[in-house]
Amino acid sequence: MTRYRSRRRARTGAAQWIGVAIVAALAVVVLVLALVALDRGTGDEHPEGTASTPIDAEPSPSGEPSAEPTPTATPLEPVERAQERFLAEGSEGVLWRAVAGSCTEGIAPVIERSTDGGLTWNDVTPLYRDIRQVAALSPLAGTQAEVVASLGDDCETQLMRTFTQGRFWEPYPDELAAASYIEPADAATVVLGGEPVAAPCAQARSLAAQEGTAALVCDAEVFTWDGADWAAAGIADAVAVTLADSVPVAVTRAPGCGGLQVGSTCTPADPAAPTAASASLLWNADALIPLG
Repeated sequence: MTRYRSRRRARTGAAQWIGVAIVAALAVVVLVLALVALDRGTGDEHPEGTASTPIDAEPSPSGEPSAEPTPTATPLEPVERAQERFLAEGSEGVLWRAVAGSCTEGIAPVIERSTDGGLTWNDVTPLYRDIRQVAALSPLAGTQAEVVASLGDDCETQLMRTFTQGRFWEPYPDELAAASYIEPADAATVVLGGEPVAAPCAQARSLAAQEGTAALVCDAEVFTWDGADWAAAGIADAVAVTLADSVPVAVTRAPGCGGLQVGSTCTPADPAAPTAASASLLWNADALIPLG
């Protein structure tokens, strides 16, 4: 009996040790599994020195996050020749303005005169002269004006003057020989003092000429005439130019100005609309805007 009890105590002790060993082994396994899970949950999935791409970002072909595109301004296009504007200031509050029209497209020109600073306008287009296209408009003798225009079916270029506030217009062929204008049939040719010269582009616009000085807009850039050639004035995004005491004054689209800028003044205007300027006024679309 005593021997049997000793053997039973030995078997019981061995079983207890085996149980402890099994529990210890299971604990080690659980610990290892826990460490693996923790490592997977907190480890860095990306190689050192790289950044993860946000879910809502579309990666660029190079693998770097794509950058926002830099906004660029829409390039300025010259207005249609038939819609080109002309604006001239006389004395005593008299203003003259014109829309070019087209000799070849059947679009009639319009010449208007104002005696109240632009509040009201009177149509003084000499239709009885069969005028087809305006190429230049200038004040004359205080309250009068002159135009260079194409007349008749042959689109003959003539200079006409009025000394009756626009009621009647008469041709002055001798004066045409000294006039300055963009050739009505070819916007790549400019006539300065009666002499044709090549414009710096194929679509010259907004010619201003005064006492031997001239300026125009070509490909949205201002050019001035130095007596022998055209020189870039370093003014971009231009829609029109005028002369003030023989100094070019450009009308431009400028950063930070939602309209058009003349000098340091930003005006509420439409850069895409036909525009003309005088010394103190801007004619844009249907608005006449004071400058300065």
